[in-house]
Amino acid sequence: MVAHTDEKKKSDLRQVLARHLQKFPKSPIAAVIDSPDIQARLARFDAADHIAVKKQKSHLSIGRAALWATMLGTVAGAIALLPIEKHIVGWPRAVIEGFQAVALLFGFLGSSFCPSSHHWRAARATAEAARADVFRAIVRAGAGARDLLVPALDCFKDAHLDRQLSFFRDRSTQFRRALFWLTPYRLVAYVLRGLVVLFAVLVFVNLAQTLGQYWSFLKTLGEWLQTGLQQWLQIDEPGRWQLGFGVMATGILAFTTARVFMDRSSENVERYRRAVQEVETLKRVELPKAEAEAAAGNASYVLAFCESVQSVLSSEHQAWLYGGGTEGGGASAN
Repeated sequence: MVAHTDEKKKSDLRQVLARHLQKFPKSPIAAVIDSPDIQARLARFDAADHIAVKKQKSHLSIGRAALWATMLGTVAGAIALLPIEKHIVGWPRAVIEGFQAVALLFGFLGSSFCPSSHHWRAARATAEAARADVFRAIVRAGAGARDLLVPALDCFKDAHLDRQLSFFRDRSTQFRRALFWLTPYRLVAYVLRGLVVLFAVLVFVNLAQTLGQYWSFLKTLGEWLQTGLQQWLQIDEPGRWQLGFGVMATGILAFTTARVFMDRSSENVERYRRAVQEVETLKRVELPKAEAEAAAGNASYVLAFCESVQSVLSSEHQAWLYGGGTEGGGASAN
């Protein structure tokens, strides 16, 4: 079995290899995995994976906190713009002003000191290259001995191909949920924008009465709108309502846009969908051939199949570094 200390501290790669050996307790591939060469490669993956996870968590936690702080500070300031002074006199206004100042300060500091996303993406690409190196070594060891070829391919399929497929499907689902999670915020922002338009019309009605003495068509239009919006014209200071709600809507929409950009949810759903399609095609079409060739002792065919699968996985991993990246690259990312 794969030796490692605390079960909770195992990397996902060690865990999936341990589960594979539990499914096939008599598999001769266990000796290969426990060999000094594979253990050394696993140790390199563990170190790279730990760095990647740590950098990813730091970037996302600080970045998301900065977005929340900025959005809440903007909304708090917008409340103070509304014509509701009589309701927020004294300590309520002091609380709003203090909250806005603290929130905007946290937002500024967070955005200023948030680690670059490139750092964790580069670290994740390095970890995934180390993962690929582990399975290449296992398959090559299997190719060197007739009785190990089939077990090596089984290990590659179960602990790598199927694991990555499961990861891609899960992450695609999570990104779809992330997009749905932001929908209520967008709806609130759109409602606020609708109110902004309404108050802008009311401001125009009042303005048209003044400018109508210079442009008669404005006076006519203003009178027509005044007739249609009679009940709304009783609202005091529509300009301030327009300004306050406009700032709120802008802040909330800016928050949702920045979150989508940070997580790249829409982009990642499509990217993972394509990766799943390619890997599933290889599994459905090429894997049965590779299994037959492994049983026949054709090591070169098995090596070529495993490399074709890894090339798809590696292209996905390198996209994090060179193609804009994802929020949760690699099976270790949570």
